Formats: sequence, structure tokens, C-alpha cells
Amino acid sequence: MTSLKNKESLGKILFFLYILAVIWIILFKFQLHIDDIKLLSDFNFGTVNLQPFQAPRRINGEVDYSEIIYNVLILIPFGILLPVVSKKMGWLRKIGGILLFTILLETSQYLFSLGACDITDVITNLTGGLIGLISYSTLKKWIEEETLDRYLIPIGYILFIFFLFLFVIIMNIHI
Repeated sequence: MTSLKNKESLGKILFFLYILAVIWIILFKFQLHIDDIKLLSDFNFGTVNLQPFQAPRRINGEVDYSEIIYNVLILIPFGILLPVVSKKMGWLRKIGGILLFTILLETSQYLFSLGACDITDVITNLTGGLIGLISYSTLKKWIEEETLDRYLIPIGYILFIFFLFLFVIIMNIHI
């Protein structure tokens, strides 16, 4: 019984760390210093785009879909971890939770002028969360849920530490 409680606690801590990382990435654009965050707000990002997929970024005349891909990828772990930490929550509530989280992020970008509030981001983030939910549900068909959770939590921590380490290396190269 202790291991079950321990697994739940570790899963919730991982989910919390992941949420903090997503907020830092999306709202604060990887900035480490308060002055840099203030600089972001000086760009007057506080805009709203309600036309989906209207204006993908262009680089050298070519359409760049990387932002759309990143928005999908960043919420896949949310969809995978949500069932690990909320066993009693049904599918519709999980989807609602993903949608609420992404709407809160986009609204915060607008309110604090830290980015553009974009319906495309809401759609792509929700898509990533759904991919995560479906992935977890599919894995659960082949692997017992308790065993799946027991493997996902340490893998999640390893990936979190890996990306944190990678970020520190990249930041040291750019400084």
C-alpha cells in the first residue's frame, strides 16, 4: 500500500514540475531573468487571433510549421500524465482539463502581454493533449495500468532531468 501512495505522490510531483516547465516555456519564453521577462512585455505581444491556422510563420519565404508542431508536442506529456494523477476523472473531464489549461495559458499571454493569444495554439495544444490521452489509453490495453504508471513516472523524471540538463547546456553555449 505504501508503494501505491508513493507512486501517486511521485506522479503528482512530476505533473506539477511539468506544468511549471510548460508555463515557463510558453509564458516566459525560456527567460531566466526578470528584466528579460519585462523586455518581452515591451514587445506589446498582447494580441488575439481567432482565425485558426491563419498565419503560420514564414522564414525566407517558406512556411514554417515548427511552432504548430511544438504546440502539439508540448502538451502530449500533459495527456499522458493526467490519467496517471487523476484516476477517477472521466475522459470528458480530462479533455476539459486540457482545454482549460491551454485556454488559461493563451489568455495569460494576452493579459500580461507576454505573447499572442492564438486559437491555433489552443487547437494544437488540445491536439497534443488528446494524443497523450489516447497514447496512455492504448498502452493501457497492453500493459496493466499499475505497471504502466510504475514505468511512466521514472521515465518522466528521466526525460524531465534530461531536458533540463540539455537546456542548461544550450544556455551555457549561448551566454
